[in-house]
Amino acid sequence: MKNIVRNIAFIAVAISLCTTFNSCSLDEDDPGGFTFENLSQTTTGFQTLVNNIYFGLERSFYGNANKVNFMAITEAQTDLWSTPRNMDNNNPQYFWFYAGGSPNTTYMLNFWYSLYDGIGSCNKVLQFVHIPPYNTEAERNAKAAEARFMRAVYYYHAAEQFG
Repeated sequence: MKNIVRNIAFIAVAISLCTTFNSCSLDEDDPGGFTFENLSQTTTGFQTLVNNIYFGLERSFYGNANKVNFMAITEAQTDLWSTPRNMDNNNPQYFWFYAGGSPNTTYMLNFWYSLYDGIGSCNKVLQFVHIPPYNTEAERNAKAAEARFMRAVYYYHAAEQFG
């Protein structure tokens, strides 16, 4: 009998806790009021969104900030790669046959993140390109074309590396 009462009490407490947690609100309060829409209200603010579309290229592809070499992935196994003469290393074996080379998941994951960061930034520009007060429609179309071109570059690299 005590076990039944204890079980019923436990179930009652569990149900009351579940209904209490269910009533919590997940609405966020942003005291700064930052949104991409607010940033796009001026041409200067919108230009920061446009500048951000190049960050993926600078970060992992051509900037070599993390000591990850994009050339090692794209050109290393082709005849386009060359090394200095009389250099004491095993680069020919590495670059011709990928011998001794084992790119781990993190190595390739940096490229993956850079690609999709860039694609997402291009999509943000295209989503908000109608907001800034440009003087002519040609300026607006130029920003949209720039974002579409860079998105195509990112898609090209994604298809080239990951199929």
